[in-house]
Amino acid sequence: MRGMSSETGKRISGIEHLKQSIVDILTTTTML
Repeated sequence: MRGMSSETGKRISGIEHLKQSIVDILTTTTML
């Protein structure tokens, strides 16, 4: 997996991308 760091804008991959994705999912508020 490859992505971009939401903090630095640099490319990230592997476990770093996975960790960021999990944090994003857990900290996103939903309107249910």
